[in-house]
Amino acid sequence: MLQSTAYRARVGGDEFLILMPETGATGAARYISRVRAALGRVGLPEGLSLSLGAATAEEGETHTAVIVRADAAMYADKRRERGSSRPKSA
Repeated sequence: MLQSTAYRARVGGDEFLILMPETGATGAARYISRVRAALGRVGLPEGLSLSLGAATAEEGETHTAVIVRADAAMYADKRRERGSSRPKSA
């Protein structure tokens, strides 16, 4: 599902980071859609949830700034998930 050029890292207890060089916003959105579709097919165990966020680097932007924006996007997704009408996990 990931390109061979992608880098994966665990950045927190339950947070992971995937760096996808040469992937723009459209490619990142497609990847997130594929992850959500795959998850929709298999489901998550009770009590678990998945929140995703993405950011692409702007000219002259530091790696840290991009990661901070991706993290903010992930937390926004988490807030949307909590506010959705979909059944929630405990």
